[in-house]
Amino acid sequence: MNEPPPPLSPTLWFGAYGGTTSVWIDLRARTPWTASLSASAAGWLAFSGATSGTGPGLVTLVTEPSTTREQRAALVVQPAPPAPALTWPVVQVSTEPLSTMNASVLAVPFFPRTPTVMELGIAGKFIAKEIKKIPEPFTLIALLVVEIVVILLGILAIVIRGTLSPVVPEPKTWFGAPEPYDALTEALPATAVFLTEETTLLAIYIAEQTLAGD
Repeated sequence: MNEPPPPLSPTLWFGAYGGTTSVWIDLRARTPWTASLSASAAGWLAFSGATSGTGPGLVTLVTEPSTTREQRAALVVQPAPPAPALTWPVVQVSTEPLSTMNASVLAVPFFPRTPTVMELGIAGKFIAKEIKKIPEPFTLIALLVVEIVVILLGILAIVIRGTLSPVVPEPKTWFGAPEPYDALTEALPATAVFLTEETTLLAIYIAEQTLAGD
């Protein structure tokens, strides 16, 4: 008879900036245990502190800043038999800008990926062209309404992503990002920074294209 696979615990997420995180080992008193990392942790993930103990305790992991693609490993805590092993998947997000934004930060079911600059430009130009079809003096009124809608949609996207953040935690942006993103994303979620930027650029571009002469 095959033994059941060890139960999986919630994923431990690290941003590209690295850092530390601790896991509480919830075991009965006087139960010995040892902790180990999978082979895929070599070179980027390590223990900081004890790797064995008795009864409940903490296991702390540490990562260095990363400049590569997404990295995955597993933390395995093996109590004394017959207790099953406890396993935590560990992920350090990708440092590739588009991959980080499109696959990690926005990796929520049914949540759209971050639009590219070209896609924003096409959308902005189309919206401005439609606004210009509205006769004066209602063109400016229509432009104002569109700008308000664009800003509200940007805010709504940020709120939705924030609400769904327990599904996939917000990582920081990629290591070594250019200013001002590097400083901003040390304090703010990367999604909010980039959606704010794209909402602002789209609003400005629509206004510029609408008010520009033919």
